[in-house]
Amino acid sequence: MPSNVILCLAKDPVNMIYAGTPEGIAVVRLMPDFQIDIKKISARDGLINNRIEAIFFDTFKRLWIGTPVGVTKIENNKFTNLTSSSGLAHNSVRGITQGQKGYVWFTTEGGISFTDSRTGPITFKNYTTKNGFAGNFFYTMLEDREHNYWFGTFGKGVSKLISEELVSFTESDGLINDAILSAAQ
Repeated sequence: MPSNVILCLAKDPVNMIYAGTPEGIAVVRLMPDFQIDIKKISARDGLINNRIEAIFFDTFKRLWIGTPVGVTKIENNKFTNLTSSSGLAHNSVRGITQGQKGYVWFTTEGGISFTDSRTGPITFKNYTTKNGFAGNFFYTMLEDREHNYWFGTFGKGVSKLISEELVSFTESDGLINDAILSAAQ
């Protein structure tokens, strides 16, 4: 393992485990004889940074990796690094997920970004407080069963996007705390 500290985990379509650490990614594969094979992916291989904050496989079998300095996409063993210069809301990416429509969403320390990267070049659309969100430092995102999007902030509560309407909730609305670090349904 690159480090004893695991910051995030993901499983690929063939059940290999990807462990994001402060020193890169450990790719863990259980062998037929119950031995464990561990391979390391790091900045030397093409990652934008070794500190892995978020890791996600999309439905197109692409691996998205969030770091404090941007995102790396691995597709067909090709590494593509993306930053705010590429249109990302902020370089520090805290979470990555995919919505039902196929968009890949990124929660960052400077807003929310999403891309419809199914075809063509990657372009981002960004949301921040300028769009009515409670804050810009986002940790997590969830699409619920009704296809509403929930965005958890660090210290400003949670914002819910229903079609084009945005509603925010904080401690004054009944939340136990305004720091929302993860979400589940």
